This record gives sequence, C-alpha cells and structure tokens, in this order.
Amino acid sequence: MTPYSSRYNAQSELSKYKIPQKGAPAEAVHSMIRDELDLDGRPNLNLASFVGTYMEREAEALMIENLSKNMSDADEYPAMMDIHARCVSIIAHMWGVQKGEKAIGTATTGSSEAIHLGGLAMKRRWQEKRMKDGKDTSKPNIIMGANAQVALEKFARYCQPPQTLKVNYY
Repeated sequence: MTPYSSRYNAQSELSKYKIPQKGAPAEAVHSMIRDELDLDGRPNLNLASFVGTYMEREAEALMIENLSKNMSDADEYPAMMDIHARCVSIIAHMWGVQKGEKAIGTATTGSSEAIHLGGLAMKRRWQEKRMKDGKDTSKPNIIMGANAQVALEKFARYCQPPQTLKVNYY
C-alpha cells in the first residue's frame, strides 16, 4: 500500500491501490492523480513524438462534451456513428480507395492500430491482385520513406515472417 498525502489531503491518507471502504473525497482523488500526471512530460515540449500535441479549443471542447458516449452503442448514438462513417471515408480516400469501392473501417484507440488495420487492407488488396494475375503472394514488398511512422515498419515486421518480407526505404 502506498498512501498519498499532500497539502490537498492533509487530514487522511489515500491508498493508491485499493478503494477505501468509506470512499474518498473527489477533490482529494483528483489532486492525487493530477499531481502524479504532472510528473509526466509536457506534450507541447515533446519533440520526439509523431503525435501532434496541439489542437484547437473547439476540438478539445467537442471531445470533453462527448466523453460519456460509448462508441460501441451504435443504436444509442446514431449521429456519432454517422460522423464515424464519414471519418472512415475520409481516411479511405487518403489511403487510395478505388472508385466504386465502399470504404469500411473501425475506430481505434490510436494511430498505430489504424496504421496496422490500413496495412492489412493494403496487403489484402495486393494479395487479391496478385492472385487474379496468377502471381505468387508469399513475398510482399512494402516501400516507405525513412521518415515513415514507426508503426508502418512494425506492421511490416509483425505481419510477415522475416525471411519473406522485403522493406525498401527511399
């Protein structure tokens, strides 16, 4: 047990690993977690990340206003699901969806998962074209810039046995 005590919570200690029998004041719990998160790096100073750390106030407000909505409950939140479908379409067009194809996709918790799902779709499309042309599908080849998001390289490593995958950097 690691008790937490600070200037915000000087009267009693809070356990970090067990919910107290009688609960805990919301302000004290908020202070404890905020203080711990303050130890993390500052996003606007993070120059080593591929993640954008700035967004407009309006985007942040929309996220906060909709935190309680459950993405997996499509019947309860049809407007959110429509926006989700539009986002899938936008991304599909960025990845080169062909005219006449219907974009399908799903939300993910991060860009790495999205890149992996997109990579799987790219691989499947490549395999289908190769099969149609009567060509071998056992040796995929992916070409990416040396500045590609690291998740694309991870996709290449995880989705093929190392001896069959060829990665080219330009």
